[in-house]
Amino acid sequence: MVVRYEFSLTHTVDAGAFGALARFDRGEIALEDSMATECTAYRDSKGGLHLTPEKATLADLAGVLGRVGEEGGMTAGVAKLLFEKREEIERVFMEHDKMLAAASGTSGTGADVIPMTDAS
Repeated sequence: MVVRYEFSLTHTVDAGAFGALARFDRGEIALEDSMATECTAYRDSKGGLHLTPEKATLADLAGVLGRVGEEGGMTAGVAKLLFEKREEIERVFMEHDKMLAAASGTSGTGADVIPMTDAS
């Protein structure tokens, strides 16, 4: 059943007693029979819902990065690049942590560390 009215609002609401959805679109109201369905969503750290775990993680990465580039226009791209290069980035940080541990003498690797001021 389609009931037509004149107005310019696009919105979806629960039609309640009709047991259907009412969709307001370009001046008409369409009542559609539908049943509730279950879906899976992934929540990011700010509470936003995403269809895939990757999209939720990208949103979190973008949040950590803050605004990158002029007016934040590069943030999503940088977050995606970090996500795609995750393995290489984690390797670099593991190597960094090993160097710091060796420099502080807590690594147990037996590596010789020569402070830069003593190097010749």
